Amino acid sequence: MSHDSLLRKAMLLLNQGKTGPARAICRKLLAQNPDDFNTLHLYGVLLLKDADYPAAQQALHQALELKAPQRMRAQALSNLALACQYAGQLDDALQAINQALRLLPGDPACLANRANLHELRRDWPAMRSDLQQLLENDANAIEAHIGLALAERKQGTPSQALARLNALPEPLQNFDWLQEWTLNMLLCGRQAELEAFLEPLGLDVDDLRALADYCAEQQAVDCALPLYRRCLALDPQDSSARHMLDAAEGTQSERAPASYVSALYDQHAGQFEQRLVGSLGYDAPQRIARLLSERLAAQLPAVLDLGCGTGLLGAVLKKQFQIDRLSGVDLSEAMLAQARTKDVYDQLIKADLLDHIATGTTERWPLVCAADVLIYLGELAPLFERLPELLTDNGLFAATIELAPDEESFSLLPSGRYRHSARYLQQLADHYSLQLVHHEQFPLRKEGDQLLPGLLFLLAKSPAG
Repeated sequence: MSHDSLLRKAMLLLNQGKTGPARAICRKLLAQNPDDFNTLHLYGVLLLKDADYPAAQQALHQALELKAPQRMRAQALSNLALACQYAGQLDDALQAINQALRLLPGDPACLANRANLHELRRDWPAMRSDLQQLLENDANAIEAHIGLALAERKQGTPSQALARLNALPEPLQNFDWLQEWTLNMLLCGRQAELEAFLEPLGLDVDDLRALADYCAEQQAVDCALPLYRRCLALDPQDSSARHMLDAAEGTQSERAPASYVSALYDQHAGQFEQRLVGSLGYDAPQRIARLLSERLAAQLPAVLDLGCGTGLLGAVLKKQFQIDRLSGVDLSEAMLAQARTKDVYDQLIKADLLDHIATGTTERWPLVCAADVLIYLGELAPLFERLPELLTDNGLFAATIELAPDEESFSLLPSGRYRHSARYLQQLADHYSLQLVHHEQFPLRKEGDQLLPGLLFLLAKSPAG
């Protein structure tokens, strides 16, 4: 098969979500011709899809050192900007996309990319400028209208945002429009008008909860409350709405409902990594791998990744260690589907992590990890109780939590997540014959303009455990 035919096959595989086989084709082609722009560009895109952002940047930089038509170079620069953005390197991302726009002034894809970067940098005037340019070329670009409304709301003018959204013709008013419009209506104190508008639409509970969730995600919890209450009026058994109401009203509970967690991550799986790493500065997997490399041998027979999500931690561990068998467990089928594309797990299981460690596995593990998943468990005693039987004699449990003050044990936050204190972890470790062998505070992720404090910790069995 010719070079061009193989490259087309790799692109087809990419479109089918089969990034592993597509990468293999690119590596074969690059072994034959390491200076082919198209192959390096495609390989960089594949690495970007698989969240290997440093390798993606390297491949794209190599491509950009070669000669290529101006449009193709701009596309490579745009993809480089995405790789930098997802790695949390927003200044480098902005530099790359600015270079792309110098090559292709006014290009809609590049303008949309830069507008998104401005949003992440909270540069609302610059975001508005790019979106207005987009609308000059396509007045019906609904996402640009919604983005402008968002920027206006963030600048403290929800009435202006609402006027913009109201001016759009009905055919353009999709569900994304409805989410932003609903939030601005509530911010403007027009709840009765909102309810009158929603009533004839006949939205089901899932749609109403999505409107409420959007308000909560935008740190407008007070706006979300009437929508969650409306969900419960329609379905008193709606555990997700109940959980978020409890969170907003300060009512404590022992854990988030499994249905809430799975629905939340099924909804956001497609943008999870870009948002968590690129927007929120999340680097817990890298921190865990660095810490473990100081304590464990390079060869590990088996690793259990609880709450594996899209496989961010699994991919980092597979680079750091030679792992004979890597197993991942997660509640969200959509997240597991993303993890499968990374080709790093030997086994992926859809299950609640507490159920899985109680009944789903009887073997012992030299390493068990739980990165950014204990935020959906309040009471950690059922987990700690099981750990002595889950770990091998020299095994470690590595995890992160959102850190609470020591006067708390755990608490449910308005975000719907739980935070835990270091004192609580120590109490549980002592009670269940575990050693808290390491703990360190670090910035877990951004929330709004704040950095949330996190705690990375390692547990091992006590000598008599």
